[in-house]
Formats: sequence, structure tokens, C-alpha cells
Amino acid sequence: MMNVLFIVTDGKSANGICVKAIMNEMVKRKTYNVYCVTNREKGKPFHFVEDKISYFTVSPRFISRLEAICADGVNSPSKNMLRLLLKLLNKATLLLSIPTWPLISRGYAKRIYKAAKTVSTQNKIDLIIPVFQQIEALVAANRIKEYNPSIVYIPYFLDSLSGGQGPRQFSKKWSIERGKRWERKLLKNADYIVMMQSAKEHYSKNCINETYYARIDYLDLPLYTKWDHKDLFDSNQGILDRGCINLLYIGTIPAHIRDPRIFLEVFCAIKDPKLRLVFIGSNTCPHVFEEFCGKDKRIKVYPFVEHDQAIALMHEADVLVNLGNNLESMTPSKVFEYMSAGKPIVSTAPIRKEPSIKYLKRYPAAHILYYDGVDREMEAERMLDFIYKNVRIDIDQEKVRANFYENTPEAFLDYIEERL
Repeated sequence: MMNVLFIVTDGKSANGICVKAIMNEMVKRKTYNVYCVTNREKGKPFHFVEDKISYFTVSPRFISRLEAICADGVNSPSKNMLRLLLKLLNKATLLLSIPTWPLISRGYAKRIYKAAKTVSTQNKIDLIIPVFQQIEALVAANRIKEYNPSIVYIPYFLDSLSGGQGPRQFSKKWSIERGKRWERKLLKNADYIVMMQSAKEHYSKNCINETYYARIDYLDLPLYTKWDHKDLFDSNQGILDRGCINLLYIGTIPAHIRDPRIFLEVFCAIKDPKLRLVFIGSNTCPHVFEEFCGKDKRIKVYPFVEHDQAIALMHEADVLVNLGNNLESMTPSKVFEYMSAGKPIVSTAPIRKEPSIKYLKRYPAAHILYYDGVDREMEAERMLDFIYKNVRIDIDQEKVRANFYENTPEAFLDYIEERL
């Protein structure tokens, strides 16, 4: 049996969901003992076992705790005041951390390292896989590798460090150079490095002369999974209107990366009363949703739900909505969960090289709404036509899944076993 330790800071984030899929696959193969260091969620103990995975939790950053409180979607004077405080704290923290960015909190990094080192020592860990983001996971794993060189160290970049989104206040060149500086420091001891296909162009262009470049392997987001319908519970709880055609978006909406406004304008231009548009999750543009919910009662917004409920809702919805990113190297992971549900997908493309497009073009029921030069009325007609033509489509899931092997948890495990 191989003892494997994952370090993933936020278990409920998109990255956390990706890692959970991989850990579940490891458990299924019965050749791994799986451990995970992650943030402590409300009501969770320091150590617990779930689905045969041993979790060890650390207290998250104070700002992360505030963000969790503010992410419930509730608007009240006290919550709005807290959100204002959070915004000011974020700006102050960014200013103070300029010399070390993207490392924000040394105290948080120390907590993760302490927990990971204890788990590694007590359980004789053979393989450690830190997940970016956040950088504290890499800092902790790199220190453990220095402490115990016999541990195999494979950083897993579900997001790009030097090719990712830097602070808006700084230039792209500054973010790339700062990211490369950290990559040199944290990847020098890595045995192998796993990055996403969407980051390949950036690294081949900007990092080909770095010493770590030869150890990079490119895989893909591991969220094309097979769901057994008997495991899905009735999750509706009044969220979806069973008598209508439900369009569903689940996830975060950072408006500076995925702007919902044009999509909302196109939806409002569709006058069909049978349609409903449901958003579940947090967003950084509550004023935009207040505006559109106020003028179109078919649009509803709900706070986050647990992941198993989110999956069940995806299977119950009629059409799934993806808001594309304006970053070429950042593929929304939810696209693969959407395809796993076998439902029609409407996706936006704020840039022509939006990274979801190449996957959606291989899927038999996808509609792309390009933002550049968009004609709202014409796009409304096209979207409505797509919805009615595909709302009852029967997709051959086995055939599609075979076409997306690289996006399965099995592909990551096959890679690990081949390397080791």
C-alpha cells in the first residue's frame, strides 16, 4: 500500500472538488492509504475519516473565514457592512504582502506545514501532492521534501502560478515574473510537476529556460466522472420549477474574470415565460443580480449548496449554464461536471480563446455565446432555438466519456502509477 498525502486548502472550492474525485478513485483502487490536510470547516474536528480518507484540518486565514460568512448571498445592513470591511481588509492585506505575494500569511503557511509534517511522520507518507492554489500548500510540501528527501513530491497545478491571475493593481509582466520567482524556489525539489493543458502555451513561451521546465507534465481537469443515479437524492427543495425549463448555473462568479451581464441581457431578451434561470453560489457583483432579478422575475439567486446536492441539481436541471473566463489559461472545472450530467450546455465566451470552447466543441449539445460584437436580440433567438432543440436530448454518455479520458480521475491515477 502506498501512503499518499494531499494538501488542498479549500475542500469546497473547484480545486477541492477535483482533488476529492482523485482521492475517491485512489480509495476505489485499494492500493493507497489516502490522507488530506485541508482547511477546517465549521463543525469539523481536527481529525476525521470520511469515505475512507483521513482528513487533518487547520484553521484558515481570518479573511477566508470572513469570506465564508459573506458568501451566503444574504443582503442586510450588517452583512453589507461586513462585506465592506472584508473589501478593505483584502486591499490592506494585498498592500502589506507585496514583497511576498502570492504568499499572504506566513502564519497560515506555518499551520499547514506543521499539520502536514505531523501526518507525514506519523503515517510514513510515500507521496505528497500539494495543490495550487493556494501557494501555502506548495510552501509546506517543499519544506517537507527538504526535511525528508525520500518522499516523492509532485506539485499539482490545477491553476497556473506564473500564468495565472495576478492582482489587478499590478501589470501582467510583474505577476509573471513574481510567479516564476516562486516557481524556481518551490519546484527545484519536485520529482515531477503536473500542470493543466490550458497552461501549456504560457510555460512553453515564458518558462522554457527554467530548470523545472523539463519535469512538467500536462494533464487536464479530472472532473469528468460517472454518476450513478441511484446515489443522487431529491435535492430540489423548491429551487427548480418542475413545470418549467430550468437553466442552472452553479459556482462562484468573480465578475472581473467571468462577467454575467451580457448573458443576463440576452436571457432577458428571450420572452418565453416557460424559462427559469437559477444561479447558485457566490458572486462579486450583487448589484448586477439585484438589477436583473428586479426586472425579470424568472431569474433567481441562491447561496451555495453542498456538493452532492449541487450534482443532483445538475442532473435535474434542463440546461446548464457556464460563464466562460476572460483568461486563456483558466478553464472552468464545472464544464466537465456539466458534461458528466449529460445535459445541454450554454456557455459564454468573453474572449475568442476562452479555454472551455475546445472542450465544448467536442460535446454533442453545447451552445457558445460570444461576447464580442454580440447582437442581444439575435443571440436570444439562437439560444432559445438551441434550448428547444436539445432540452430532451439523449446523450450517449459512454461514448462521450471515452472522448474525455484525459479529464477523468482515472487518467491522473494512471499517470501517477506510470511515473512511480
